[in-house]
Amino acid sequence: MLDAHLDELEGGGLGDPTLADLVSESSACGWRVSILTGTPCSAICATRGFSALLNDIDRAAAKSGAPFIQSDVTLAAARSQWSHAFSAMGRLAALEDAMDQAKQAMASGAGASDRVIALKTERDALRRALKTGTIWDEDGSF
Repeated sequence: MLDAHLDELEGGGLGDPTLADLVSESSACGWRVSILTGTPCSAICATRGFSALLNDIDRAAAKSGAPFIQSDVTLAAARSQWSHAFSAMGRLAALEDAMDQAKQAMASGAGASDRVIALKTERDALRRALKTGTIWDEDGSF
């Protein structure tokens, strides 16, 4: 499912600096080697020092309420839901970056306080939707 997002992953990761090395490793060899050898990418990454991080990711995924990790979800639905989650995480990272820029502008006297407030409101709403699982509601908006 990640193949459709490899360019974005390589360019910006998942918006979390602690995942940068895992994204790099996965992108460099994991997905392609996994396809060629039939070995799950997670197993390849685990042998390269990412076991603890992968366990953390598994625990977080179980708590997330993400429907695409359920065993009874069709592949098409899982792809769509994963893309939705990936977009949400990318949007969250973009909001964080935009807030940092607006704060810097405000600090330099550019008067961007309204922009910071708007960005914070949107960021906080998206964080809540991710945390509470409402991101998976029918309209799927964020």
